Amino acid sequence: MLERYKDAIDAYTEGLKLEPSNESYQQSIKECEARLLEQSQEAARLFSDMAEVFQGDVKAKCKAHPMLQHLAEDASFLAKAEEIARFPSKLVNHLQDKNVVLYLNTQLSAMRVGPLTAF
Repeated sequence: MLERYKDAIDAYTEGLKLEPSNESYQQSIKECEARLLEQSQEAARLFSDMAEVFQGDVKAKCKAHPMLQHLAEDASFLAKAEEIARFPSKLVNHLQDKNVVLYLNTQLSAMRVGPLTAF
């Protein structure tokens, strides 16, 4: 399944312009909207779980891990980590930062969640 729910909603909406009383189109729109909501909620949970690794003493976590020790004194990274800890939704703004992704992958691996590859 391609899970292109927004496109499907648009197509069914166009269909309703031609057949306003088509119950199948109406039901399909409701189902697609429900799937979009589920995807949105799932994404929010995922980002919240990922942002959780930025809770606590990030600097100490960096000092304790050989691959992250250089980040313990990186003011830019620590500021981003603090922002993510305070506002988990901000994680998405920093996923292009190689140090944020390195820290996140390392911490998720330690939790046995597995590394990120899609970002």
